[in-house]
Amino acid sequence: MRPPNIRSLASMRLNMDYTHRFEAVVLHVMAILLMMILAFAAFWLWFSMIETLINGTKYEIKDTYDLSASFQRAMAGIFVVLIGIELLETIRTYKAHRRFRLEIVLVVGAIAVARHVIQMDFHHVTGMFMAGMGALIFSLVAGFYLLQHVAKKDPVPEDESLNVHVKTK
Repeated sequence: MRPPNIRSLASMRLNMDYTHRFEAVVLHVMAILLMMILAFAAFWLWFSMIETLINGTKYEIKDTYDLSASFQRAMAGIFVVLIGIELLETIRTYKAHRRFRLEIVLVVGAIAVARHVIQMDFHHVTGMFMAGMGALIFSLVAGFYLLQHVAKKDPVPEDESLNVHVKTK
């Protein structure tokens, strides 16, 4: 196999520079859009809460079922904002280290499942579905625990460079 010539290496380097610039622009745009969505969602939660306190509830609460439904809607909004914050952290980490941190992905998954469980109508859910949700929660928590346990024993060094290194004579 022939060694690569200098022109092909320079061309690869130039293409990687354009790729990294494009990736950086896309990541910045995604982060800005996500921040705008988070700001809107947080504002809407606060606005809804203040409007409810001033004008009374939009939904008449007559019993514990109505109270539970109102609580589920409020918590769902909070969890949506938390998921957005964790996704923003994922983008920030990827921009800094050019890799996804599995811990963040597992946390986002756990928050999303918790949001779904809180919104679940237990009167209309089968036992098999509940068992599946339990298995999903267990696997996310166990994965996070194992990841943390392994990270304490064998920390992964931070590799921030994706440069191509070529030995020259």
